[in-house]
Amino acid sequence: MEDPMHIDDRRSDSNHRWFILTLAGLTATLVIAMPTMALPVLFHEMAEDLGLSLVQIGAVWGIASLAGVLAALAGGAIGDRFGTKRILAIGCLALGVAGASRGFSINLATLTGTVFLSGLVSAAIPMNLHKACAVWFPRRRLGLANGVIAAGMAFGFMIGSMISATVLSPWLGGWRHVLFFYGGVACVMTIPWTLTRSAPEQSGPSTGDDAVTSIRRALLRVARLRSVWLLGIAILGVGG
Repeated sequence: MEDPMHIDDRRSDSNHRWFILTLAGLTATLVIAMPTMALPVLFHEMAEDLGLSLVQIGAVWGIASLAGVLAALAGGAIGDRFGTKRILAIGCLALGVAGASRGFSINLATLTGTVFLSGLVSAAIPMNLHKACAVWFPRRRLGLANGVIAAGMAFGFMIGSMISATVLSPWLGGWRHVLFFYGGVACVMTIPWTLTRSAPEQSGPSTGDDAVTSIRRALLRVARLRSVWLLGIAILGVGG
């Protein structure tokens, strides 16, 4: 007869994985997608306030994607090494601070710099959301789990573009306060990620030279995968 404690542990893990998935979907919506799509609809206000041209606004919008190219793979490798829970908690806090800093911009240089910084941090979070699915869900349910995250991202894109300029900006008093609001939401999302349990199969983090070597090895391994380059080129074409 199976030990009742083992049954309870499996039931607890099952319940917790659905909590993780819900939290991942909310993070995709509230921390990544809505703040991202707030920028395009707020650009008119920002351009008038900071005296920016259409070309300058386009450069600001593109700089976030450039940051994502530089940070996405590194963010995934760091999550593998130090654990998704830790990286997601730190990432939400860092993105909240970086995202809110955009509201203090006074000219093109400061806006470009803060948007670039936000792009660096935000690019690492989606990789680790999918990693959380991989460590908590069995292979047969990975499609469902990743689909929930993708749906959360799409929902956030829609809602962020719908309400950021038409509802939140008038209600909060301008584009700066909208960015502060989104930054505060991201910081709050740090709390549930901090309180979650680590996945049973995750081992403790390595430190020092071992961690650096492992991250470098992971990046080199991914860089040699032809399918990754093909997918990257396809996404570049679609996104561009």
